Amino acid sequence: MKRVSLFFGLALDAAEPWARQTASVVGLALALLTAWVMPSTEFVIPEAAWAAVAAVCLITLAAFVVPWAKLPHGWRLLVPLATMLAFGVFRMGTGGPQSLFTSLILLPLIWIATEPGRRNAWLGAITSSVSILMPYLLGVLPWADEQVVRAAFTPLIFLVVATVVNELARRARAQVEVAKALADERAKRLEESRANEAALAASREQHAAAEAFFRSLWEAKLHAVMAVTDNDGTLIEWGPGGDALLGRPRDEVVGTHRFTDLVAPDSLEAIGANGPSGFGRFVEAASSTGSAGLSAEMLRADGTLLTVRLTCSPRHDASGEVVGCIFIAHDITELKEASRLKDEFVGGVSHELRTPLSSILGYLELAQDPESGPLTDEQRKYLGVAERNAHRLLTLVGDLLFVAQVDAGKMPLKRARLDLGDLLDTSIERLLPTAQRASVSLVLERSETPLTIDADPVRLGQAIDNLISNGVKFTPAGGTVRVSARRTDGHVVIAVADTGMGIPADEMKRLFTRFFRATTATRQAVPGVGLGLNITRAIVTAHGGEMSADSVEDEGTTFEIALPVIGSSPGDGPGWGERGTASE
Repeated sequence: MKRVSLFFGLALDAAEPWARQTASVVGLALALLTAWVMPSTEFVIPEAAWAAVAAVCLITLAAFVVPWAKLPHGWRLLVPLATMLAFGVFRMGTGGPQSLFTSLILLPLIWIATEPGRRNAWLGAITSSVSILMPYLLGVLPWADEQVVRAAFTPLIFLVVATVVNELARRARAQVEVAKALADERAKRLEESRANEAALAASREQHAAAEAFFRSLWEAKLHAVMAVTDNDGTLIEWGPGGDALLGRPRDEVVGTHRFTDLVAPDSLEAIGANGPSGFGRFVEAASSTGSAGLSAEMLRADGTLLTVRLTCSPRHDASGEVVGCIFIAHDITELKEASRLKDEFVGGVSHELRTPLSSILGYLELAQDPESGPLTDEQRKYLGVAERNAHRLLTLVGDLLFVAQVDAGKMPLKRARLDLGDLLDTSIERLLPTAQRASVSLVLERSETPLTIDADPVRLGQAIDNLISNGVKFTPAGGTVRVSARRTDGHVVIAVADTGMGIPADEMKRLFTRFFRATTATRQAVPGVGLGLNITRAIVTAHGGEMSADSVEDEGTTFEIALPVIGSSPGDGPGWGERGTASE
């Protein structure tokens, strides 16, 4: 941005020397025109006058051709200084103190005075003094001439003029800097405003697109009930799935119903959510089930029930404060029916398989009876293989029937007070031959103080057998399976730890899933169908206990069963001792 000139059209910033020299050239041209028009004006020393004119022309030419931009800025002052001296010679040639053209000296003086710095004002004043005193300095006029006083006084006036111009130029330059800074700031703010407007417009477009997208998803969710509530449970938004699955349109329920008003009373009662604080308890139950969801029944408009899997998530405002809940309920009627049919099928098939398997085992036993006739060694071997596989198949059928009973909630338990140590002894004795054949050490650590529990000895024995059997099966020869029992906070904890192949960390969450087998087991072709741990946990859960597992791949696995203990005082301390090992 070019700055505004203040005096004689001269720019205050770094204008080109030829542009600033224009004022001096124009002034000299007017002087020559005046001398030509006014015959009374005479060139007292024509040679000096025309020499000065020639000098100004050469100086002006230099102002055009010299590459001043490549030189330090101070070098530009040579142009006005030389011009001022040339005007002094021109004044001397046109009458000296009597010349009409003394004022020409002001033109380059003003150029010099407009440059930044007080020294330039003094430099211009000193040069103007030299120019005015030129006749005396060159001996054209004697110093005794009375006009010398005038010649000495005029530079003082020029110094005042130069100082005033220099100060005005400084102030004008400062004002221009402020104006430029304000203009730059305004341009910056304007650009920021335009950028903000563009960003806001883009944000509005994105918001509108996102809103349309989520609205489309919301309206397309016809296979699930989606609801939004405030902290009191009052519905503030209701998805179209509520109308499709429950026959309840949005206008009918929003603002007039709480979400729990649409849940069957039996489902609320099952989780204790039918009291004054029922909604909070319902939210807690639905949230604590995680991704699996809460199984519940919702009321259709016609009074029938819809079985759903329901999840709940908190709804936050812009500050992060919880202001309500978001419920999603998926219809699982068909899934529940399919599961029921599957369980019925497995139970039915398993039940039907037991009869022919029992018959097969009976006939195999008869075939191996000496009274049925002599058998060769090879025939006995074949019959032994068939009998072992039949027993294995019968065990599998029994497991499938047990799983079906668990799923149907019909696990029969015949509880009795029993000493856990005796139960562990029985399991160890039962599996000791298996451990010996596998060259695995089986170690029992039991409390010297009896640990009495209320449990079904058959089912709990089955659970303990499953864990010990798995430990032996998944431990290589030379390894150890260690069984122990201890009391902890009103519970007795049974631990079975092996030094086997372990379970990968990313598979631990699926460990108790039906038919799940770890990759470490499948890689080494360890036989099994993946029902043992599922059955064991079901038995433990039925006894009111908890089951956990910890494993490190290639180092071993530890399973723990925690059961309520009775008949012992808190002061009884465990005293451990080892008994019976099976080694290679």
